[in-house]
Amino acid sequence: MVLFLDYYLVTDTWYKKGFLMILFVALLTSVEWLNHYLGVLIHVNWQFWWSPSVWFGALILLIGFMKGYRILLFKGGPYK
Repeated sequence: MVLFLDYYLVTDTWYKKGFLMILFVALLTSVEWLNHYLGVLIHVNWQFWWSPSVWFGALILLIGFMKGYRILLFKGGPYK
């Protein structure tokens, strides 16, 4: 997920960021499916569409936290 944020900050256009989001959602979903298939992480009553929606939401939330943290980081505090 940190690699996603690094690539997200480097890209400059909205369609590249959208492609990056789709790429990482597909990558994270395939890793989760592989874990389920190999028996590492067993999902009970697991629907396939849940994984992409959860990963998409997690990446959107991660971008929001990153933007908030960067605002606080660049703003500074009383002990500059």
